[in-house]
Amino acid sequence: FNKPRFKLLIYFFKVHIIYPSYKKQILEKVQQSNGCIVVLSDSIRKQLNLLKINIPVEVIPFSVFEPTLVCFKSDQTKPLRICVPGILSQYRRNYLALLDIVKTQLESYKNRFIIDFLGGVQLDNSLNDSKMILEKINHLNSEGFSIIVHNVRFIPPVEYDRELSLADIILGNMNVVLNKFSEYGRTKETGLPFAMIKAAKPGILPDNYPLPEEICSSTLLYHSYEDLGRILADLINDPQSVMELQKKALTNSKHFSPEIIYNQLITGKR
Repeated sequence: FNKPRFKLLIYFFKVHIIYPSYKKQILEKVQQSNGCIVVLSDSIRKQLNLLKINIPVEVIPFSVFEPTLVCFKSDQTKPLRICVPGILSQYRRNYLALLDIVKTQLESYKNRFIIDFLGGVQLDNSLNDSKMILEKINHLNSEGFSIIVHNVRFIPPVEYDRELSLADIILGNMNVVLNKFSEYGRTKETGLPFAMIKAAKPGILPDNYPLPEEICSSTLLYHSYEDLGRILADLINDPQSVMELQKKALTNSKHFSPEIIYNQLITGKR
């Protein structure tokens, strides 16, 4: 019995048979109620509009700016703290490639940065390759790197926010295209840009992810993991550039303050 293959078969059955039926029923009920469809980002709204569904679409972000989580890098001698949000899942995010560049490109900086894998660990999911990821992390830590793992299934929100506030920059190592039915920023959204917005943190994201326009100036893009290694090395060597990105991130996050989001929903203007 091949458990991973069985799970994939169930997934494709849902995508091809169950979801289309549910989608049709949901759209009919929304039309009958004179309601609207709510999405998390403008990029998904644009993709939805391409389907020419005659229903109004509202954009309501997953989270809003929380000033209490703002924490700038004030001591340039401290290690750069890189936060990687999300449950440890090789399917959703490429942890193995990230750990490879840590070893091959950042070994000489091992005392000058910290990586916080800010997500739960779910070893019972065989599709996640979590055990292999944890083995690599343990090996790197034994060699003197500083990689934090939260060895729980889910991190409580208060603890999550506290750890998020400590970050200097947020790294999104997501696999943008998961399969032909699922793509971040187009058919589904990731919480990563909203973590950036919530805590006013700059970010590093793949260049094929449709980045929200409001956070472009505080986001660095990478095309390959070799690119990512060079970006991280540059940031480690130039703390001043990190501080400049943090200032831009704060300015950008203020566009997502609750009162501004509320006013946009009331007036219909973005």
